[in-house]
Amino acid sequence: MVLSSENDGPKGAGRSARQQVQDGLVMATNSSSIVSKRSVERIYYPDEPHFFHFFVKKFQRRAPLINRGYHLRMHIIDVAVRRFLQRPSQKKKVIVNLGCGSDVLPWQCLTRYPDHCHHAKFVDIDFPDLMTKKSRIVQETPELLSPLSGIKTTAEPHVLFQSDEYAQIGCDLRDLTNIERSLSALVSLPDSEFLFIAEVSITYMETEAADGVIRWASSLGQAEFCLLEQIVPDGPDHPFAKTMLRHFEKLKTPLKSVSTYPDLEAQYNRFYGLGWAYTDVESLWQVWSNNQWLSPDKRKMLDRIEPFDEWEEFALFASHYCVVTAKTDAACSSSTGFSRTVSLNSVVPAVSALTQFSKYEGSRGQRRFGATMAFKDELGQRVIANTFGLGTSSRLRSYDLYSQAVVLRNIEGYHPGPPSRMCHAVTSLGSHGNLLSGGRTSPGTALRDCWLFSKGTHSWTQLEDLPIPLYRHVVTRLGRSNMALLIGGKTGSSSIFGGCLLYRPGSGWIECKMVGSEYKPTFGAALVGFSEVNVNSDRDPSNGTHVQFRGILAGGLLEDGTVAKQVLRWNVLLPTDDCNPIIAFESLVGEGAPSSDIDSTRVRSADDPVSRFGASALLGDGDHIVLVGGVVSGDILSKKYEILVIDVSGFEYRILAAYHPAISHSLPVPRPLLIGVSVFTDRSGSLVILGGGATCFSMGTYWNEGCYSILHVLANPNKGYTQPSASNHQWNFFQTLEVAKEPQRQVTIHKAIHSKMDFNAKNFVYVTVPFGDFMQSVSEGNKMYLRALSEDQPAERPANLKTDFPQLADDFQLPEELSLVTENAFSSVLRISGSVNMWLHYDVMANVYSQVVGSKRLILFPPSDVTHLSFAPGSSSSSVDVFSELESPSISLAQTHPHEAVLNPGDILFLPPLWPHTATPLTDLGVAVNIFFRNLESGYSSGRDVYGNRDLAGYEKGRQDVARIANAFSKIPPEMRGFYITRLADELKQKSVE
Repeated sequence: MVLSSENDGPKGAGRSARQQVQDGLVMATNSSSIVSKRSVERIYYPDEPHFFHFFVKKFQRRAPLINRGYHLRMHIIDVAVRRFLQRPSQKKKVIVNLGCGSDVLPWQCLTRYPDHCHHAKFVDIDFPDLMTKKSRIVQETPELLSPLSGIKTTAEPHVLFQSDEYAQIGCDLRDLTNIERSLSALVSLPDSEFLFIAEVSITYMETEAADGVIRWASSLGQAEFCLLEQIVPDGPDHPFAKTMLRHFEKLKTPLKSVSTYPDLEAQYNRFYGLGWAYTDVESLWQVWSNNQWLSPDKRKMLDRIEPFDEWEEFALFASHYCVVTAKTDAACSSSTGFSRTVSLNSVVPAVSALTQFSKYEGSRGQRRFGATMAFKDELGQRVIANTFGLGTSSRLRSYDLYSQAVVLRNIEGYHPGPPSRMCHAVTSLGSHGNLLSGGRTSPGTALRDCWLFSKGTHSWTQLEDLPIPLYRHVVTRLGRSNMALLIGGKTGSSSIFGGCLLYRPGSGWIECKMVGSEYKPTFGAALVGFSEVNVNSDRDPSNGTHVQFRGILAGGLLEDGTVAKQVLRWNVLLPTDDCNPIIAFESLVGEGAPSSDIDSTRVRSADDPVSRFGASALLGDGDHIVLVGGVVSGDILSKKYEILVIDVSGFEYRILAAYHPAISHSLPVPRPLLIGVSVFTDRSGSLVILGGGATCFSMGTYWNEGCYSILHVLANPNKGYTQPSASNHQWNFFQTLEVAKEPQRQVTIHKAIHSKMDFNAKNFVYVTVPFGDFMQSVSEGNKMYLRALSEDQPAERPANLKTDFPQLADDFQLPEELSLVTENAFSSVLRISGSVNMWLHYDVMANVYSQVVGSKRLILFPPSDVTHLSFAPGSSSSSVDVFSELESPSISLAQTHPHEAVLNPGDILFLPPLWPHTATPLTDLGVAVNIFFRNLESGYSSGRDVYGNRDLAGYEKGRQDVARIANAFSKIPPEMRGFYITRLADELKQKSVE
């Protein structure tokens, strides 16, 4: 029996032929969706009755990524409906599925929650053509018809099927008048409580019409709304968003709401403005980690059902979909709703970094989840190989070779080596070779074989296997030794390796004894080891000598598929006897880098940019690490903050800067997708990004189009940089440094937004320009500033005028009276400035400032004034605008003792250690040479310090001791804690004068 109405109106009434064609294309999206949902139903719900197969003629198993994504979508709708049904109410529960397509939600709920469906009614609404087909299938299928009772006809023309539990309305969602009339024929509107569901449906409508549906639903009395649709949280130029939008445009079904409501906040404001008293909005990536939506056990169970390792791509998909839960009940408005949290944008300074881009030819270079290794060709030219990984159609056994050389010599003809794989690790062990370990074929098949690549013969040798097969593990070299440390990884589709291994040539892999409970076993974490090694002899001779290495571990994915919010310092003790290595972990507390609006704001754990999954980690300058790409918990990783430079020298890690590629308008550079990339550093401190890309759910695959070189990322972000090149002319300092002398020399400068540069606010950017252009601009008074670095090794050696600018050295000589400076010189720095102020800061090392061209005014303060100048703990820079404060009636500097000096050409100013000072130009162009010299025999900070400006070792250690002391009082009441800490501070102050 087929139920229909004799009063059906003309199909597509009121719609033009073109509009009807468009409606047909929208209806066609249902076909792909239900095939995917059928795949999920069969794989993830084997023990339930299956209903989608009545609408899908032939089963097609979808890829694990699509299955996991559709499972999450279906689960969210199921949870929303279940909560609605289980909530006590005196009214009839009505679930209205707007743009339902061939969804089988009513039958699933009747099967799963029969007790809660007794007084409920499900109503499906979609285009008449689609609903007529669905009605026919329901009436011709006993499995769909038998759970329904009270089947009857109705005179309402748009009601195609009616029963006690379920009804169908065939009507365009724009026709709200007829939809409300049809609903009134099915239920009593005043006596009903509604849940409206729109799962990727109304976004195909014109935005005004979609908003009309949302506003209308809020007018029906007691109602809830569950909207699930696409967003573009990091803009339409994000590679996933671009691929997604292009996909739907290609289908001629563009997403029409996403430009008006691109992110979570916009969706929240949308519902709030359309009459909903309470609104809660989350991305699907946030939902995934929210135990109220999905329990940890449920998340872990999914991996046991279907092996899965497309985590980064799953995070991208889930970050580009949102779920909105809205209610008309004002009593709910006191709930959490949408809360603005401190975002990455407000706590991390972003730096636009000069980027060089080399476009790939064809599919060459299209490789993801590979690993890099370095070696030299026959001529000694450095070569980087991006090894193995996933190509355009399969796993690869080949390499992509990268070099700055025009021709590579004698690097062909590799000996047989490892078979194809991905998610493996390659670690340089110095002259010993490159160590390859593990990897996988499929997500359920991890590999345990290990190989050594000889840098001399370019051949592979198989080594001892790993004790267990592993992939997505992380490995780092221990100091400058030929040993390596391995942490974490997956052993199969659903299990994680919870231990740590140490590789030693000749001994193979040795299990480490783990101390402490701070480490949570993960896979895909970020790992870096520092280059120094400590050798300690215990006072007790029986304990022998041990060697200590240290490093940082961050993030990773936990067994339940959520990002681990952990940043740990690890220490490996290597006894000289036969005892196993010992590894200990300690947690680092995160502190946000200062910005113009927020000073030393802690990064909230819910918005932690350091704990990542699938990121690459590199060792930067000193105790700095660089994080590249990956995904974070709960949010999309904005393009401005995909590359972070982090100071991990203390007990708190501090984000120094965030880099993103500078896009040149004259030479368009496509935005990279930092997923599955391989990275390395060149000798200039530049970060080179190879390969990478992602499968963008069911919408296509995005490949990075070339190789990116982001300049100077690994050098100290607190300073300016130079990009040296050969010079063929002599300059004359004392004749204004004519532009024609070295116009093509590339230099990286501070380009300021305001004349008052502020290091903490980062109101300037680093840009690289030809020296001639810079000199022309700066001589005209533009807001620019150059602080030169070492020509050969800017990250390794201090600046030296004699070697970096030999053409200028003869033009600059200190008088003999300053021979103490010359004999103890640490560095000699060329400084060129335009109309910008240098921020208030202090130097740890004594120095002399020699004015060569132009004039400058400096204000200095004695060290005793430091407590009145707003220097943050551990910072040598302050945001106080000294010149403005001194000229205003402000009393902020009333307790300070400023000294003024005006320098003209030929003047030299002695700057003692720790004297805070700032400078302002008195002429458009200023040129100076700043010579730092050692005035202490010992006590300087240990480790590399090319700027000579790291705080003394005693202070750095003292800050660690202060943190320990404060922690010792953490459980004491505040007034008692203040009492004792004040006494300790007084005692320490007394020690300073003894």
